[in-house]
Amino acid sequence: MSLRQGDVSIGDVVRFDVDGGSVEGVVKETAADWGVVGIQLAGTWFSAGVHHVTLIRKAATQ
Repeated sequence: MSLRQGDVSIGDVVRFDVDGGSVEGVVKETAADWGVVGIQLAGTWFSAGVHHVTLIRKAATQ
């Protein structure tokens, strides 16, 4: 199932493919207007269209 805008929020854990493999991490920013999410791993930013993202875990709610 393809994700849509609003399905992914800051704090969620996601995975998406990059050249040579995949990356998984906590969403640090979203650009809802463009349907893009960004994660940061070891100081490097990765971003992908939300429809290319696999949602691993929703952020814990308070």
